[in-house]
Amino acid sequence: MASTGITTKPAYKEITACRVCGGTHLFEFWNGGDFHIVEFPVLYTKPKKPVAPLCLVFCESCLLVQLKHTTDPAYLFEEFHYRSRTNESMREALYEVSQSVQEQVDFKEGDKVLDIGCNDGTLLLSYPIGVKGIGIDPAKNLQAIGEQPGGWYFINDYFPSKEVERYAPYKAITALAMFYDLDDPVAFCKEVKKYLGMHGVFVVQMNYLPLMLKNCAIDNCVHEHLTYFSLRTLQEVFHRAGLTIYKAETNNVNAGSIRVYARHQGLVKSPEHSVGTLLREEDKMGLQSHGTYVDFANRVEYVRDRLNTCLDMFKTANKRVFAYGASTRGTTLLQLLDTRGKLVACAERDVNKIGHYMVGSDLPIVNEDVFRREADYGLLLPYHFLTGILQREKSWLQKGGQFIVPLPRPRLVSVLEDVT
Repeated sequence: MASTGITTKPAYKEITACRVCGGTHLFEFWNGGDFHIVEFPVLYTKPKKPVAPLCLVFCESCLLVQLKHTTDPAYLFEEFHYRSRTNESMREALYEVSQSVQEQVDFKEGDKVLDIGCNDGTLLLSYPIGVKGIGIDPAKNLQAIGEQPGGWYFINDYFPSKEVERYAPYKAITALAMFYDLDDPVAFCKEVKKYLGMHGVFVVQMNYLPLMLKNCAIDNCVHEHLTYFSLRTLQEVFHRAGLTIYKAETNNVNAGSIRVYARHQGLVKSPEHSVGTLLREEDKMGLQSHGTYVDFANRVEYVRDRLNTCLDMFKTANKRVFAYGASTRGTTLLQLLDTRGKLVACAERDVNKIGHYMVGSDLPIVNEDVFRREADYGLLLPYHFLTGILQREKSWLQKGGQFIVPLPRPRLVSVLEDVT
């Protein structure tokens, strides 16, 4: 793995004010301690990245949930291990995003779209022929800079950049599974506004705080996810930047996401009913109350205890348990648990990760075929892809294998039944 080149400055800094409103009353409700920053080192080598705290706080002024510390972005984004095209469920989800954008925008030949945090360009490849796709991403290991097969253009940089400006204005701008990475989301949205065409649409999709709380999805807490938005806190960000959210919807992507659509202020006479509906549902959840977040932290501890008990039981019974899916979020979950001597390895389908290991738990990453031959149980880390994985591992399940689905409540799942 290439070195980040960072050896002298601190890996993280503690915030003293809210990232959106500047409020200084931050209520700490969960502190997991120090976690390894995600990387997948080669076996028998040491991690190159340091540890940093994972601690959640709640702004008493604007209600934004956020990490108490900001990790240096160079440790997080300049080498990225996930590729959208690897998972068929994600390919389908990105195609659906493209279709939804086309319902909002009347594309014409020569129109341009910008995808911020474009990963491997899967989304951009789903737009109609004649629409020029521009993607920007700071990861240096995804693809070469410039024109890509399929006709889209890759900019290897952080947003904004001079090259992004060169192609503006854009009929649509998307930011998927990256908006929560921003240390200054208001400034980011102001830059989006500069490059968005007069009648263009800005689409954001990311994990949704109410669903994170409901599903006890503590694995969503990783160093790059600095902010955890409700629709109401997201509205505040967009309003400060001169944009208006006019449509909002939720989906099951990544264990529960929100997708919002925004235009320039003044172009939206009134938001669609979907916006008001979600806001009313949020109000019923008590997102302004300390108790809501304390309850979440308590449920996280309960899940951790249940999973540790489960792993202890299987160890005593001499069962071979593998982790399944070498994911970023899975790294958080594994570091929450006591896995030493209880898990054999981590199964993975991405060939680029085979022969590497999971930091923190030190599990070697092996091919899924090894898992199918040797595992009695699989701790399913990307549990939000459960349906597709059950289908893919049908033969293993029929032979008696079972998955431990960790969240929102630990349970065993086989091909025939969900055993509580």
